[in-house]
Amino acid sequence: IGLGCNTPCVVIRDPKTNNSLVLDAGSGIVGFSETLNGEPRRVPILLTHFHWDHTQGLPFFSPFYTPGWQSSIWAPRLRAIDLAWVETIFDSPFYPVPYHSLPSKPSVHLVEEGDLEIDDFQIKAMMLRHPGGAFAYRVTGDHGDLVYATDHEFGNVAVDAALGES
Repeated sequence: IGLGCNTPCVVIRDPKTNNSLVLDAGSGIVGFSETLNGEPRRVPILLTHFHWDHTQGLPFFSPFYTPGWQSSIWAPRLRAIDLAWVETIFDSPFYPVPYHSLPSKPSVHLVEEGDLEIDDFQIKAMMLRHPGGAFAYRVTGDHGDLVYATDHEFGNVAVDAALGES
């Protein structure tokens, strides 16, 4: 979509189905939401972890404010995180529109390590070494795979080797 001045947000589009998968919801998700037009559809967002630079765009994602969109947020199960975490982002004093007031509230799902499927995207989740925890994702494609592994601190031999094999 573009470069510069945005925190992490990568969009993968399946050319066969035209489905999209959003990886992380940094400020770059605002530019992506500006490209969404036409009939409302499903838009899954897969987060690597909960640090602000990877989630700060969520309150500004326009499909949440337009009836009919079916967004979902998929986030790693890390430590004591529960499904209510996303509501905190929309709560005062952080944001003026509470989660329960969103016209198209996203569904929220916690992801475990291992294989998962989101809207026909085949994904493998793997733990990275990062303060608070983070996941890397391998998205399987017809012409090759994409590995999205941000914010990893090398130094744990087992984790580094597993990432190299993924």
